[in-house]
Amino acid sequence: MAYKSKGLTYIELLIVLSLLLLFSLSTHRVLMGIILEERMNYSSRVLLQELRHLQTKAMASSRVMEAIFSSKDNNYYYVQISPDLRSFKKIILPPGVVIKRYRIVRGASLSYRFGFRPTGSPTSSGTITLSDTRGRSVTLYLMPSTGRMRLETN
Repeated sequence: MAYKSKGLTYIELLIVLSLLLLFSLSTHRVLMGIILEERMNYSSRVLLQELRHLQTKAMASSRVMEAIFSSKDNNYYYVQISPDLRSFKKIILPPGVVIKRYRIVRGASLSYRFGFRPTGSPTSSGTITLSDTRGRSVTLYLMPSTGRMRLETN
């Protein structure tokens, strides 16, 4: 008499579930890496875009506009410098992305402020480096007299 199986045994079921679990764990790790990389790319592009916007705003309003960077609470914000008006725009970086370091040269000293004059020329020059939890970093270079800004992946 032949035995006909109508289902899976417990061992077969455990093997299939363990294979699915291993596959999902490896895919999750890859997907989290992709998500973190996109957050880093997005943050660096937003930083560059906002600094260019600040430069344009300084030229349009004929006022000195500055960005103040803070690495301790993971954000940066704008300050409009004029005798009668001070406005703030706080920008918070996404989770997993931090301001690793900023080296902004203002005259002979280091500063945490970077700004633009009404002519569009920068008040200082230097670099701002964003980093993620996996060690990948992107550096924003701020050129002195021209006001040119560029990103470079390290």
